[in-house]
Amino acid sequence: MTDEEIRALFGREEDTPPIEPKENHPADWPEALYWTPEWNRFLDPGKPAVCFVYEDQVASQANDFEADAVAAILRILYGSLDRQLAGEFAEDDSARPLSGTPHDPKSFWERAVGVVTPHRAQMGKVVGRLQQIFPNHDGAAIWSAVDTVERFQGQQRDVIVGSFGLGDPDLIRAEDEFLYNLNRFNVMASRARAKLIVLTTRSLVDHLADDAEVLEQSRLLKNFAETFCADPTPVTLGYRKDGAGVARTGLLRTRSFSGIGFASAGLFDAPGKDRAL
Repeated sequence: MTDEEIRALFGREEDTPPIEPKENHPADWPEALYWTPEWNRFLDPGKPAVCFVYEDQVASQANDFEADAVAAILRILYGSLDRQLAGEFAEDDSARPLSGTPHDPKSFWERAVGVVTPHRAQMGKVVGRLQQIFPNHDGAAIWSAVDTVERFQGQQRDVIVGSFGLGDPDLIRAEDEFLYNLNRFNVMASRARAKLIVLTTRSLVDHLADDAEVLEQSRLLKNFAETFCADPTPVTLGYRKDGAGVARTGLLRTRSFSGIGFASAGLFDAPGKDRAL
């Protein structure tokens, strides 16, 4: 089945009913966050590269859905992510054992997870959402884990979530040289020690730049989203708007390979029964 055939299954965004699934709903899941067991698909440790491409032609530099998606993914990870990555080796070439202990709030934001976005408007949106979902965590620590690509250089995290945000074709065209810069994508991808998750709109992936050099550079994101990450699976996610669930449909693409990865701490139950960790 081709991408076009899969995308046609969804229909238009306004035809998608904002129904929030109830199966495997964790008892402690924040009421402010949209729940679906599909969030667990992002966190399979056997798939270190994940890309969700969805339909949205109106999103600007601050994207509510992607901010909620980041919060949902990190909410699932917190309390379940082992302090030690699976598959790492010590200087004597011996395998480092898992600790069986999850990250505490400080190390979770400083070592375990990071969120990278091109725009400061989306950075503020994501931080605000995370501070709402993690009210007892140090706000400064949360800020330290979310930044623009340029400011994230030199840092690494076990799991990196990239939030591109933009969906409006006119805004994309106005910023395409900035958005598709090769160094910007390379920095984002190289910050992840074990897993890279990218959230992007279909309009950003499909955009054709007028400038030949920008068009060439845009191939990196396109190749990541449609070639490097294969095995497209239609999924419906969502976010909360004015207290109601709003659906977002798209294709979840993944890349499977072995090597360094993250693992569950083992001592702690995951929020959903079908959780991959």
